[in-house]
Amino acid sequence: MTDQVVGGADYLIGTDEHADLAGGWGNSPFTVFPALVLLLIMPLAILFHPTWIVLPAVLGAFTMLGIIVKLTRG
Repeated sequence: MTDQVVGGADYLIGTDEHADLAGGWGNSPFTVFPALVLLLIMPLAILFHPTWIVLPAVLGAFTMLGIIVKLTRG
């Protein structure tokens, strides 16, 4: 059933030429997991707000913003 839905969508909108695995280096776990660690630092910075955690929290915010932009642009 799912194959029919996906096949119908491919027929209507076409296939994505950027869907190959070789071009998806930005979706690599080695890129995503460190960014998630930086994202997890941000709530800790709210609870325990030492001055040294400000820089990793800001870097995490900009990293996640960049990853969101990269993933939504395709």
